[in-house]
Amino acid sequence: MRRLVEQTVATGLTLEQVAHVLDLHTETVKKHYQKEIDTGTEKAISLLARSLYRKAIRGDTVAALFWLKSRAKWRDRDPINIALPAPDPEKTTDVKAIEQALYGALSKLRRGDTVEAKVVDHKPLITQQ
Repeated sequence: MRRLVEQTVATGLTLEQVAHVLDLHTETVKKHYQKEIDTGTEKAISLLARSLYRKAIRGDTVAALFWLKSRAKWRDRDPINIALPAPDPEKTTDVKAIEQALYGALSKLRRGDTVEAKVVDHKPLITQQ
């Protein structure tokens, strides 16, 4: 009976629903099965976490990414776009702006970020992925 209480709590049933499944009053379930009520969800989480961890270390990429995002605080990054003006040889300020943006892109590369440069609408564009 204790295992049943623990399992039903682990699946997300409320105390009232557990009592209904057991055909007991809520207060009776609370009085005799408080430990199972308190630990059922945690035991289920622990079991699932161990299973996910095993899959991740055995090479399941999806499991590994999920684990790292949820436990190691990894996150997806939004791309950073830097639009540059089309260079005008007559204006040295345009060249300076482009030069500064390129130095910024190089510093991102040194940190391990990926930087892609392309021309969009006749304007150079640097995108971090």
